[in-house]
Amino acid sequence: MWQKPDYHQKWLPAADTCMERAAYFAGEKNPNLHAELGNYWVMRSKTIDPLNQLWDSTLNRARWHYRKATELEPADKKLKEQIRKYIWNFYPDEEFVKEVTGDK
Repeated sequence: MWQKPDYHQKWLPAADTCMERAAYFAGEKNPNLHAELGNYWVMRSKTIDPLNQLWDSTLNRARWHYRKATELEPADKKLKEQIRKYIWNFYPDEEFVKEVTGDK
C-alpha cells in the first residue's frame, strides 16, 4: 500500500489503529506479541520526521511494549536479543537501543 497516494493519510493511520486494537485485545499475557507490537512501532517511527511530536509517541509505544514483553518473560535472553537486533536494524546506535529497551 506504500505506493498509494493516500498511504500516509489513510493506510498508516489505519495500521496504527489496528496495532492499538491488537494491544488492547491481547491484554498483558503474551510477551512475543508485545515484542512484535514494539517492532511495529519502531518500524513506524522511521516513517515520521524525528522533529515531529509523533516520532516520540511512536517510540514511547515501542518502549512500553518491549518493557511489557520483558516483564512477562524476564529470564528470556533470546527474546531480549531479538528485540535488541530488531531495533538495531532501524537505529544502529547502542545508546539508542539501550534507551528504547530500558537497559540504560
